Amino acid sequence: DPVLAADLRVHRPRDTVVQMAASAGDGELTFYRVPGTGLGTLDAHEAQVARDRGFEVEEVGFIACPSVPRAGCSPDGLVGIDGGIEAKCPNTATHIEWAVAGKVPTEHRLQMQFCMFCTGRDWWDFVSFDPRMPESMRLWTARVERDDKRIAELEEMVSAFLSELDGKLAALVEMYEQEKAA
Repeated sequence: DPVLAADLRVHRPRDTVVQMAASAGDGELTFYRVPGTGLGTLDAHEAQVARDRGFEVEEVGFIACPSVPRAGCSPDGLVGIDGGIEAKCPNTATHIEWAVAGKVPTEHRLQMQFCMFCTGRDWWDFVSFDPRMPESMRLWTARVERDDKRIAELEEMVSAFLSELDGKLAALVEMYEQEKAA
């Protein structure tokens, strides 16, 4: 998505943003941007299905965490004034696994809780979409409510990680400075 890529370049200047599409075939590809979602596809039908679903999702860039410096989140979208969205387009086996289990995988729950922490939102919708499935089975969604106890744990974990990172970076800088001096 060229618009999203441009936004990322502005809001995340230290990151390398790569715009690309890959295909097994040769020739020119058409990229379909789903306006307002930050999502895009090379599949025209998938793009139309997303539009037809009518999700009103605000496109956003990086959101800094209010109480943990240098931490933040990049939500797939914000919904209304109290929600958000995490969208995945997994392989078919994974899509089926998630839908049959009927619950959001732990690693994505943690990501969603951290997004709620950074944004102050109350709930986050997990959306799994697989265009290869029959139309009635392409979309699976589940809502995750804010868990302040889990958020407090995540805040501690992220703060500890950043502190550890600072120590390792300082040691790395010192090592290279010593090599230069030698």
